[in-house]
Amino acid sequence: MEQNWLKGPMPMGLGMALVENPTALEKYAAMTREEKQHFINGSKGAESKQAMQSYVDQLLTN
Repeated sequence: MEQNWLKGPMPMGLGMALVENPTALEKYAAMTREEKQHFINGSKGAESKQAMQSYVDQLLTN
């Protein structure tokens, strides 16, 4: 069984926003473990679906 290296689960809203944006999902998949953890931690401040979508869209500009 693969060891879970994340510190807690990915927020459901983040997962859904990534699935709805294939280009952002590809960019997320290419991140290192540390980058993914930093990105997940940053998403926890999004308080609405729109805020989460905006957060995920930032992947496309970085």
